[in-house]
Amino acid sequence: MRVASRMRPERRSTQASAHLIDARRRTNWATAGVRGGIPSRSTVYTTLSSSSSASDINTAIANCPAGQVVALGTGTFALSAGLIFNGKSNVTLRGAGPSLTILDFAEGVSCAGLMCSIGVKSSTTSDTSAPTHTANWTAGYTKGATVVTLSNVTGLSVGQLLMLDQENESADTGDVWNNSTTATCYGGPAGGGRPTTPRREQLQVVRVEAINGTDVTISPGLHMPNWRSGQNPGAWWNADQVDGVGIEDLSIDNATAGDSGIIFMYAADCWVKNVRSMWGGRSHIWSWLTKNLTVRDSYCYEGNAHGSQSYGVELFMASDALIENNIFDKVTASIIVNGPASGSVIAYNYIYKSLYSSDDWLIPSHCNHATGTGMMLVEGNDGSGWMGDSVHGPGFFITLFRNRFVGSQPGLTETAQTIPVHIYAFWRFINVIGNVLGDNATHDFYECVPATNSTADGGASRYFPVYCLGWSMNGGYKDATTPNDTLVYATLMRWGNYDTYHDDVRWESSEVPSALSTYPNAVPFGTALPTSMYLTSRPAWFGAAAWPPIGPDVTGGNVSGLGGHVNKIPARLHFEACTQDGARLLTNFNGNSYYA
Repeated sequence: MRVASRMRPERRSTQASAHLIDARRRTNWATAGVRGGIPSRSTVYTTLSSSSSASDINTAIANCPAGQVVALGTGTFALSAGLIFNGKSNVTLRGAGPSLTILDFAEGVSCAGLMCSIGVKSSTTSDTSAPTHTANWTAGYTKGATVVTLSNVTGLSVGQLLMLDQENESADTGDVWNNSTTATCYGGPAGGGRPTTPRREQLQVVRVEAINGTDVTISPGLHMPNWRSGQNPGAWWNADQVDGVGIEDLSIDNATAGDSGIIFMYAADCWVKNVRSMWGGRSHIWSWLTKNLTVRDSYCYEGNAHGSQSYGVELFMASDALIENNIFDKVTASIIVNGPASGSVIAYNYIYKSLYSSDDWLIPSHCNHATGTGMMLVEGNDGSGWMGDSVHGPGFFITLFRNRFVGSQPGLTETAQTIPVHIYAFWRFINVIGNVLGDNATHDFYECVPATNSTADGGASRYFPVYCLGWSMNGGYKDATTPNDTLVYATLMRWGNYDTYHDDVRWESSEVPSALSTYPNAVPFGTALPTSMYLTSRPAWFGAAAWPPIGPDVTGGNVSGLGGHVNKIPARLHFEACTQDGARLLTNFNGNSYYA
C-alpha cells in the first residue's frame, strides 16, 4: 500500500535555513577529520622492496624524520609480524597502490594489548581505569565553550589531547539519559569511558590550545548541551600521544593473522587513505581514544568471521572523526560506533552487503552500539540502514541527512530487522532530514512505535516498517527487563524524507518536536535544504557525479525507483566500475586514480 502525504508546511522558502536544526541539537561538523586536510608529503626517507621483513619496515618507521615518507615498493610483502608506530609521529607509510603493494600478515603486533596488523600508538598508554593524570573540571560547561577550568594541570601541555567526561545519570528525567545499566540496556557497558562508580561514558576528546593558570583553552568547543556540575565533570590525560601518522596506497591482508587491521590509540590528526583492507578480524580500522582521524577513499572487504564482532571502521572513544568516501562489502557491521564519538562525520560511504552468521538477520550498514554517542552527522551514505541499539546504552543528537537507507540489500533474503531507520529505547533528540528510505517491495508499514513505556511487542507493525522507534529490544520487541521509551518518538525530528510506503516526500509539522520543554526544534520555514551540513561547496572528488546526490530536491536520479531522488555516490560508482574476482573482491581498486 502506498499512501500520499497530505500535510504541507504553511510557509515555503526558496533558501535553505541556516537554522533548520536548533543549535542545541547540532554542532559544527566542519571540525571533523585531519585539521587542514591530509598533508601531501613528498620527501621519501627510504624505499623498501617486497623482500623486506616487518623488522626492516619497523626500523625505517622508527628512524624516519618528521614529515617524510617510508615508501613500500611493488609486490607482496610476506610479513611474519605486524608493524608498529610506537610513539612515532608525523610519518607516512605509503605503498605504490592497493593492487601493487600488498602486506600479507602471518602474525600481528600488540598495540597496548590489542592485536592488529598495523598499530599506531603513543609510547606510553594508560588504561581508562587508571589514567596517567586526572583533574576535576570545575567550570566551563556551556555548549560551545572553549575554556574549561580544571583543579590542576600537572603534566598537561599545549597541543596535548585532553579527555573531558562526566558521571552517567542515575535516573531518567525525560532528558538525555546517559546510562548503561539494565534500566536503559540489556547488555551492560561496552567499555567506553572511565569505569568509575558511577561510570563516566559521556566523553569528548579535545586539544589543548592554551593554559592560563588552571583555565585551559580547548578546540573545538563542547559539542553536547548537557555538561553540568551535578554530574561531577572530570578530565584526564595521557603522558603523550602520537600525531600526524598516515597509511596510504596499499593493501592489507589480515586473513592469516586473524587480528584487527589498523588500530589508532591516543592519536590525533592521523589518517588512512586509499587502503584496501581484506579479511579484517574484529575491525578493519579501529579508532581507540583518538581525535581528528580521517578514513577516506578506502575499501574494506570481508571479515574473518561474520559474528557479532566483525566490524569495518569502529569508533571507540573518538572525537571529530571523518569517515568519508569508502566502500564496504561482506563486512558484518560496516561502520560501528562502540563508544563516545562526538563531533564525528560519517559521509558518502557505499555499503554493498553486510554478512551476518544468522542468515535471516540484517545487520544494518550503520550501527551505533553504546552510550555516550552524541552530536554525530551521518550524511550522503548509501547502505541498508541506520540503527541506534540498546545493547550497551543510548546516544543522542544524531543527525541523519541525505542518506539512502534501503532497509534490505541485494541478493540476500533477510526477514528480520529489515528496517531503514531503527531507533531503540532512550535514543533521544535524533534528527532525520532529507533522506530516502525503504524499498518498493519490502516496507508495508510506516512506523512501529510503542503506545506506552511498558507495552507488549509491536505486533504486525514490527514487520517491515520504515521506522522502528522506542522499543527496548530488536525489531519491535520488548526486552523483559528494560522498558520501552515513548520519548524516542516524541523527541524525534523528521523533515523532508521520502519513503517508499508513502511514495512521497513528507513535510509534516506534526513530525517536528516543536513543543518539547527540552531541546525543541521549531518547524522549518520551508522545504529548501542545504546541500551539506559539513561541506561548504561541492567536493572535487565528486567528479562528474551529481551533487547533492540524494534528497527530496533531487530529480531524475540514476538509481531506479525511489521517486528519482537518488543518484549513485562516487564510492558506489567506483565499486561498480572495478573488476571483481570470483569472490567479488575488487582487484583493481584504486581510490587515488578514480577520485582524481
